[in-house]
Amino acid sequence: MEPEAALAPTVQPVARVSTNTSVRMVAAATAPVQLLPDTTAVVINVAGIDALLAVVDVDALVAKYRPFYDQAAQLMTTNFGANLLDPGQWQLIGIDAKGPMGVALVDVRSTTFVGYATVSDPALLRSFVDRVTGAGRLVPVFEDRGLVLKLDPERAQALVLRDGFVFFVAGDEIYAAMTDIARLLATIDPARGLTASARYQQAIAGGAPDPGLSAYVDLSAALEDEAASLASPRTGSSYVEEELERARATGVAPDVEDELRKQIDREHEWERRNLERRTRRLELARRWLTVMSPVMFEFTGSASGVVGTIRAKMPETAPLRAVLRNAAEPSPVLMALGERPVLMLGGSVEVPAALAELEALLHASGEDPAKLYLEIDKEMGIPDARRELLEMLAGTGGFALTVSDALMRGEGPGRGGDLGFAVGLGVNDEARAEVLLERAWKHVAQRMRASGTPAPVGKDRASGAHTLAVGGYRTVYAKVVARQLVVTTDLGVIQRVAAGTARTTHKWIEPAVVPVVSARDAAMQGLLDVMLMVLVTRSGFTGDERSEPMQPYWMFAGTTAEQLEKIPRSPAYKAELRQWQAVTAKINKRERAQQRIQARQMVELAMCLGVMTGNLREQPDGLVLAGGQMFGKGGLTRAIELGTDYFSQPSAADEGLQDLREARVKHEGELQRIRAQDVATALKVPTPTM
Repeated sequence: MEPEAALAPTVQPVARVSTNTSVRMVAAATAPVQLLPDTTAVVINVAGIDALLAVVDVDALVAKYRPFYDQAAQLMTTNFGANLLDPGQWQLIGIDAKGPMGVALVDVRSTTFVGYATVSDPALLRSFVDRVTGAGRLVPVFEDRGLVLKLDPERAQALVLRDGFVFFVAGDEIYAAMTDIARLLATIDPARGLTASARYQQAIAGGAPDPGLSAYVDLSAALEDEAASLASPRTGSSYVEEELERARATGVAPDVEDELRKQIDREHEWERRNLERRTRRLELARRWLTVMSPVMFEFTGSASGVVGTIRAKMPETAPLRAVLRNAAEPSPVLMALGERPVLMLGGSVEVPAALAELEALLHASGEDPAKLYLEIDKEMGIPDARRELLEMLAGTGGFALTVSDALMRGEGPGRGGDLGFAVGLGVNDEARAEVLLERAWKHVAQRMRASGTPAPVGKDRASGAHTLAVGGYRTVYAKVVARQLVVTTDLGVIQRVAAGTARTTHKWIEPAVVPVVSARDAAMQGLLDVMLMVLVTRSGFTGDERSEPMQPYWMFAGTTAEQLEKIPRSPAYKAELRQWQAVTAKINKRERAQQRIQARQMVELAMCLGVMTGNLREQPDGLVLAGGQMFGKGGLTRAIELGTDYFSQPSAADEGLQDLREARVKHEGELQRIRAQDVATALKVPTPTM
């Protein structure tokens, strides 16, 4: 059926519709991505709604929240003629839920996005769109191989129907884009579109067949946009320049005009430096990225997680490949953790290449690498830091943040004490590394003491590890063992690395995650538990820990608080204070109990969501990052249930807590009244009115 016939009942003819009957015939597109222009920077594609819903048990969620679902479904049906919460009813509005759908950034400069879906019935879709837009009906403004519909011909927003697909174009004004994207979608030959381009073909070669979830990201488009922006410097006057013109016209004092000129000079100097900095960064980015193919994300969703690969092809001479190298095994520190990890990151690099690229990055940002090495000397006491790093480091390392068992039970001490860490750096010369460690250890302790942080140094008798007792935190241990310089809050990590029994991390993570983070012959490996990280940042008791409430010293002008503090507390004040402290202790106890319950709920939620994990390998033709979000017991379905309960339902009511809080307020008022009377009597002045 031709587009005109399918839409005949609702289409109103307008002068701008093409009547061209000599359109060259081309093959119809079999996928919406084929109709995107080859300048498209980002495409996120879903092979039907089932590919998304595979990660969650929809039936179980609907059954649990049936009243809310039915209410929302009724609202959808009333407003749109179909329950859009049910993909099975999308056909009632003309959309095929099993067909490909997604979103693409097709023009970086104008930030033009295109959302697309598969059409089952154009007439039903048009009727649905008319219902949504209300009085402002879409009208055809252009027709070629596809039909362009708009509310306003002068704006970029448009709906395009073509080859059984619908495209919604959203962006800035139509003139901001180099091309009218809607018309391009209606006219483009699939043989000249994105999927036919050499860069796209290079990126997808060797990939997974028909992944459920995929993304195509061409970073070179961002580089081209930045280059175009640098080539078109600011035109017109700035606010300060306009202010100077107004000042001249109205006549101002010479010193005012001179100050405006200085502001303009400073503004121009900032613009010049910023332009130079952006130019250097662009040059560095081009050196890194122009040799890369677009990045391909290919994932599959299921009840156990969303897993797959991220691939980028590049020659062996590419800077990123020059820095990375596959290691026989991950850092032993990452495998020897005695607490649950919330963040792990390990890698293997060529140290000279890594330092060279770091220095290039600093240069591009306008920084002097020599200052970095001087800062290392200042903070760590390592002279000639660059030479030491080149000669001492083997190029392997790992870093981990961990959480205590107490926090996992909701009983953590808080104030940062729940968070531990472990760092391990491979070294070439153990004796040399030990000398540097001892020197740096004493230097750091001295600097911490100078800053007011108590941090006595010593040695652990059993292991010989250096110790640093950080006030308000944990004791930190450091030692060079098994060609590893290890710094950690867990002495057991050092002992296990030294003994070569580094496998304890496995018991803290799900079995499916173990092969990912412990993979051999990988250049990098990592893990992130987002929800546990959130829990750590909000852990710690925040109750009222004051010994007494605020004093009413503001009522006595002309006398300092130090002078007033010397006035003794009266017996009446002390008796009332004991009551205030007793009430405060009860409040703190109840609030701690509530926080423990909330912490346990957050831990359960985190365990269901699981972790994001992956490992990066250098392949003959580029780099491949394998992994994804791996759910825990109950998966995303259980996580949604727990999250809904946690964020939508109030905490278990403590009927006496509010009464205690009100009682404390009364005690605070009485304490201030008594203290004001005591101070007034001591100063022999009238008692001020509260």
